[in-house]
Amino acid sequence: MATVVKWDPSKLFKAVDNDLLPMVLEQLAQQGEGQVKANINANNQIDTGFMVNSVYAVGPKSYDTYGQVERHGKKGQTPAARIKPRKDTAIVAVAAEYAIYQEAKQSFLFKMLEQLGLE
Repeated sequence: MATVVKWDPSKLFKAVDNDLLPMVLEQLAQQGEGQVKANINANNQIDTGFMVNSVYAVGPKSYDTYGQVERHGKKGQTPAARIKPRKDTAIVAVAAEYAIYQEAKQSFLFKMLEQLGLE
């Protein structure tokens, strides 16, 4: 199972026009993905590179980077299946199944929420 952050707009955005919401969520997914990768690097949580190369994001419209996820790690790892968000949400996920343990040791996902002001 992937380690995931989902953005539910009903809990985050009270003042965003419904027509603009998909665009805002797409941008959040893109920014969140980049920040998670930067956090993993800054935390020195890279051994083989599989975890950082398994970070992806999916927005409600067209933003989807799961196709860029590394398919086979140097130690035989395979990524968790792609998570499909509802039409009104965006996600940032780490497809390395062991990522939850790394997150518990030193956060990169929750830290991203704090950095983007979304916690």
